[in-house]
Amino acid sequence: MKKGRHYLEEEIGFISQSAIGKSFREIRDAEMVTLEDDKVTKGSLGGIIEESLFGIEANGESEPDFIDAGIELKVTPYRRNKDNTLSAKERLVLNMIDYMTEYKNEFFSSHFWFKNNRLEIMWYLHEDNKDKLDFKITNEVLMDLCESEDIKQIEQDWYTVINKIKAG
Repeated sequence: MKKGRHYLEEEIGFISQSAIGKSFREIRDAEMVTLEDDKVTKGSLGGIIEESLFGIEANGESEPDFIDAGIELKVTPYRRNKDNTLSAKERLVLNMIDYMTEYKNEFFSSHFWFKNNRLEIMWYLHEDNKDKLDFKITNEVLMDLCESEDIKQIEQDWYTVINKIKAG
């Protein structure tokens, strides 16, 4: 039985690793989730992972996806460039900032930090002229932003946005 938002960290990693090498179609069909092929969008690929792999129902909650573990799930594409290097296909949006309240916080007490300080990131290879459902999960990692070399830049970027909000 799927636990939805109530997995422990070890379970999240185990399940995420089990998806590596599988297409979104395989993951979706294994759970018999119905989704019309013509309605597959980039957001719905993440929805397939949430619903089919973990049993998380679509929600607009401001908490991390996995409440008990305090982990937010992100599913994001990358592409192979013409010179055979790899790059992000698009930016990975971590959070929408509520400009009416978030400016009152410091970085480490912000809603952003509460929701995103631990991220389970799953990557898939985007291939042109291929059905989105046939894209395959290729990698996963649990990222603790406290231990990330990028934390200083993320904090600096957050304050840049907050200072713009404060300036009107």
